[in-house]
Amino acid sequence: MDPFRNLRPFYLVCRTNRFSVSAVNFKLEGDRGYRDWQAVSLVADDDVFPPHAKVHKWLLLGFVPVGVRFSLQLRCVDAQGRIGLARCHNLIALGVRPFELVQI
Repeated sequence: MDPFRNLRPFYLVCRTNRFSVSAVNFKLEGDRGYRDWQAVSLVADDDVFPPHAKVHKWLLLGFVPVGVRFSLQLRCVDAQGRIGLARCHNLIALGVRPFELVQI
């Protein structure tokens, strides 16, 4: 069995340029704490899914298991170099979609 069959890419879609996302960490259902920080990947303009989405930045946060609830933390940096965290809770990737996303 292909171990990636039960994983879905999880994207962050954002329109703002007031901050950037430098890293993400995940906490899967059943985990006691968040996992290690990992870098996010900017999706190239020619790889953006809907053609009208060019005004948005698409960031690949990572691959998540289908049907498992999870939370994530985003490490954000504003124009003045200040670092902050944004948290998203109770997310889930559905098996009926080829990818999942959260939009800010």
